[in-house]
Amino acid sequence: MIDQKQQLQQKTFVLGYPGFFSHRCMGDLVSQFEKSGLNITEMICMEVSEVFAGEHIVNIGWDPEAYAEWSPEAERTAEDEWNPEASNGNLPVASRKWVDYLASDPVVAMVVEGDDSVDKVLELTSKKQLPFWVGNNKRPTVYASKSGEQAERDISLWFRPVSLREAVDAQGKKVVFMLPKGLVYGPQKEVEDVLQQDESYALQEPLKDNFFMEYMSVFLIKPLAFRKRCVGEILDAIEFNSFGLRGLKLVKKAEHPSKAWLTDSDSDGETDCDEYGVAVVAYNIKPCLKILPGDIKKIHLKNEVFEIGSNYLHKSDPGDDVLEAAAEFFEYGFTAWAYPNHALLFGCMFQASFVGLDSLP
Repeated sequence: MIDQKQQLQQKTFVLGYPGFFSHRCMGDLVSQFEKSGLNITEMICMEVSEVFAGEHIVNIGWDPEAYAEWSPEAERTAEDEWNPEASNGNLPVASRKWVDYLASDPVVAMVVEGDDSVDKVLELTSKKQLPFWVGNNKRPTVYASKSGEQAERDISLWFRPVSLREAVDAQGKKVVFMLPKGLVYGPQKEVEDVLQQDESYALQEPLKDNFFMEYMSVFLIKPLAFRKRCVGEILDAIEFNSFGLRGLKLVKKAEHPSKAWLTDSDSDGETDCDEYGVAVVAYNIKPCLKILPGDIKKIHLKNEVFEIGSNYLHKSDPGDDVLEAAAEFFEYGFTAWAYPNHALLFGCMFQASFVGLDSLP
């Protein structure tokens, strides 16, 4: 992650595909970057629309019309003609299907910095093994920019600041924003009306109760983990001991003041505002994931151990206050929307990408 004293030289872009969450390899990926001397300087988990996914396909040089009407025969033809060396390991999938995949579940967009970061990341992602490949090493889990110029285009597409007011104005007819203290923006009734079209969907009141919020906890991986370069290990432990992640974001202390940053040595409540952390929302946390006071760490995983210290990690209690805890780091609160043609509810505790959702139907 971020070496806070190092002057970073080159930026590249990495996109973790939706399969990251089902395979629980986000922590492993961060560890690979840390071991290679690379630093993640921007990271956010987001949902994107099919239209935005199509923009990404065009941006990386694929033809979005080539396989607009996807068929098994088209995909077989694409795979038969695939050259791994020429494509830097990216599996060619019929564009229509690939667009559907990117829009099907959360993705993780990252800016990775360091000396020769473009080449280093491409070398890592070319290894046909976890965390960069799954499915008997036949399908990649990430996209990585192929050059510095491509990285600039990718970062410009995926990252840009959007205020809540801009987001509400742009998404007011599509996305519902649920914030602490009962604040709700957006077309809640319209979203609920869409869901009620599906007889198999048992809509609960209020809307936020449809997302298992009572089982969620908010974690903050603290600056000590950055200094010790063990952010990936701690994230791995959270993934290993939860049913899944609902939010992930690199945060700066100066921009997100919270008591969660405090460590045992911060007796006066003052901390270095230039430091970074990783905010994580996870649900159904196993009771064996405990946070002991002080430093500690250890971890190990498969044969267990853990023992992460409070100077490395903060955890909020699950329950009704989780929205307030999350909103300290995910300023747009809980977002929800529905696709009329699917009658399905989408949404997440993490800060949605209003870049990625600005083309919702």
